[in-house]
Amino acid sequence: MDMDIQPQSPTRKKSKLPLLLCIVVITLMVCLDTSIVNVAMPVMADELVVTMAQIEWIATSYLLMVCSTLLFFGRLGDILGKAAVFQAGVATFTIGSLICGIAPNLVMIIIGRIVQGAGAGVSFSNNQALIFENFDTDEHGSAMGLLSTAAAIGSLLGPPLGGALVTFGHWGYIFLINVPIGTAAFVAGHKLLPNIRPEKSMTLDVLGSILLFVSLAMTIASVTLMQQQTTNRELVMLVVGLILLLVFFFFERHAACPIFPVQAVRNPALIINLGTLFVIFFIMAAQNLILPFYFQRARELTPMRSAMYLSIIPVVLGIGGPIGGRWSDRIGRHIPTIIGLGLVLAAMLTISSLSLTAPLVIAAIGLILYGMGEALFIPPNNSLIMESSRPEELGFVGGLSGFCRMFGQTLGITVATSALYGHMSDEAGMLVSDFVDGHPEIFMHAMSFVFFILEIVVLLGFIATIYRYAKFLHDQKLN
Repeated sequence: MDMDIQPQSPTRKKSKLPLLLCIVVITLMVCLDTSIVNVAMPVMADELVVTMAQIEWIATSYLLMVCSTLLFFGRLGDILGKAAVFQAGVATFTIGSLICGIAPNLVMIIIGRIVQGAGAGVSFSNNQALIFENFDTDEHGSAMGLLSTAAAIGSLLGPPLGGALVTFGHWGYIFLINVPIGTAAFVAGHKLLPNIRPEKSMTLDVLGSILLFVSLAMTIASVTLMQQQTTNRELVMLVVGLILLLVFFFFERHAACPIFPVQAVRNPALIINLGTLFVIFFIMAAQNLILPFYFQRARELTPMRSAMYLSIIPVVLGIGGPIGGRWSDRIGRHIPTIIGLGLVLAAMLTISSLSLTAPLVIAAIGLILYGMGEALFIPPNNSLIMESSRPEELGFVGGLSGFCRMFGQTLGITVATSALYGHMSDEAGMLVSDFVDGHPEIFMHAMSFVFFILEIVVLLGFIATIYRYAKFLHDQKLN
């Protein structure tokens, strides 16, 4: 067994389940709000009398704020105490939800979503660190499994819950539903979450914080906008964002208390763990973009039947996440992550074999394999990420982990969109930005090309996990 788990001197509590539920509920809400608005946006556009391009900023502004603030607020948790920062995030998220729910126009909704996204970034960047501060080492995998389940349930419930609230009520309810839940979670967190202040006093790097936010915001905004079009504006934004990011790292090398402690990411194992996390969410976002077109447009399934196939992954992950986490607590972290990525690779190969006449049971098998792979990979890999960091940097590493997830999804959608429509345009002999009616074979060729790219990406991650395990065994022999 690869028992590489190092104790983190956890604080024992009389009742850990209510504490864990408080963290899990907020994680579920944050993940829910990444998808719940999508189904409501057409209705909101009609009622607010705005274009679809304008209404899409409701989703974009939230994602932009979450991604841009994760690293900053993770580090802030190391400085002020993770529970205090987490609670501030819960309150901010709840206030943002209230603003969105009662907003009379698009501008106020976007302002509310920015507030909501900032709150989500605050809480999401510290949820894993809170678990590692308050749970024993042999409980980390199980707790991470429950977090994975919460994220899966949030992703699963978003579209149908949003559709039901809009159909039987008003679009404002998709935001207002967070208010009583967030208030209850804040009250519970105030009673249950111990705020463990760092032993060593640290100050906040203000200049570094500003540079980090601006550079990440410009970089992520440009990548997000490239999902729709790539013009000189997006390219300039990307270049400026990357230049500011380089300037940020230059200043951080000389900062007394850096917002980005470079020594924290000099651990090769941590880099591999974060890289493979990025890979799994890159793959997740890309295939979530492609498969609805395959089921509904290429195979002409009804939306309900398509949703049944697409719900396989979150259902399997929701059931298997706690099991995978508990298994990793018993046998160690490395073996489950290797098997997990192996199953994801098998899933990509299975799904890429689909055709216009292939039995849909093949698609179901591929989706089950993918869900099982995620369930085995995500909880132990999250544990490996947090266990490879120092106690005083848990918040920062947790924020970095969250950033890899969110940016992986953003870049996955951008790459999949560019590859899909670029290949379809080549096949059709003209510029294509949508499914070509009457020619599903054009889409199928492009889909095969995209999944070939995904197979290469997963294979690289799979090789990296094997290398990490081989190095771990080698280091064990030397010790």
